[in-house]
Amino acid sequence: MVVVTAFAPILEPFGVLPALWWTHRSRTPWSELGFVRPRSWIATVAIGVVFGTAFKLAMKAIVMPLLGAPEINQAYHYLANNPAALPGMMAVVVFGAGFGEEFVFRGFLFERLGKLLGPGVPAKAAIVVLTSRCSG
Repeated sequence: MVVVTAFAPILEPFGVLPALWWTHRSRTPWSELGFVRPRSWIATVAIGVVFGTAFKLAMKAIVMPLLGAPEINQAYHYLANNPAALPGMMAVVVFGAGFGEEFVFRGFLFERLGKLLGPGVPAKAAIVVLTSRCSG
């Protein structure tokens, strides 16, 4: 658990490899890591788009101005009018942040800490706090 947590943020797209190796070696079912098929792909995607759009609008129109954040994120401004940089950034975002972070911090650590701390509500609250602190 320590190795996976240490490598994931440093080597974002590759930090998931120790967790995948452990999952394979321990014969842990993917369902225990949160990989389950939705009842309806269409409903799942539709709900994701609606909530994602609402979240983005709320953050951009309400939260960010309240915090005094600039309108343009300078760290990613190089992507504007730079189509050559976009495929690389999309790969890092999808595989690194998307799959890697969710697999490591939500799937792997939830499962491992759940086995360590138990199934109770205080344990689950502690797991949420711990995994949020690790990934954020």
